[in-house]
Amino acid sequence: MSVNGISGSNGTYGMTAYEQGKTYGKKEGESTLAKAQSNEGVVYEPSSDSDRMAVVAKLKADNQSRVDSFKSMVADMLVKQGFAVKNSDDIWKILAKGNFTVDAKTAQEAQQAISEDGYWGVNNTAGRMFEFAKAYAGDDEEKMKEMMNAFEKGFKQAENMWGGKLPEISYQTYDKMYELYNQYKGESAE
Repeated sequence: MSVNGISGSNGTYGMTAYEQGKTYGKKEGESTLAKAQSNEGVVYEPSSDSDRMAVVAKLKADNQSRVDSFKSMVADMLVKQGFAVKNSDDIWKILAKGNFTVDAKTAQEAQQAISEDGYWGVNNTAGRMFEFAKAYAGDDEEKMKEMMNAFEKGFKQAENMWGGKLPEISYQTYDKMYELYNQYKGESAE
């Protein structure tokens, strides 16, 4: 059974923007600081770098805990089937090949995890990644662009690690991430 078979959502949304080869413009907009300074009665109070880094650290720790839990669930399932799992790379290679079976309990847990409201669902995953990028970048639009470039680079690395096309949910998450970024750019241009 493939990962797409677990999700049951393969093909639900049609071709994603990523698959269509769309690129997202990187239009310059007026910064939040400049906007705030130009409007009477608006006070710009930047959060300190230490505040933002504390948020980043919390997001990283929370996410790492969930990643470890997910890897453990998948590794346990694969080991029970006789696969040698030494590290994360082994897990991804086995999953990409699709030569494994999924017991009912694990399938249910995976389906719940990637559902619309699940921790690894499109909206929640893209939301966490975007909040991490915003926390790191603060109000610096150039840093946000750097974060989005890093996201794209990481996505391509994930495809290479997977050995080709990722499961459909990954492309839906990619598109959602850019939807959030475009909203951010629109808000910061106002």
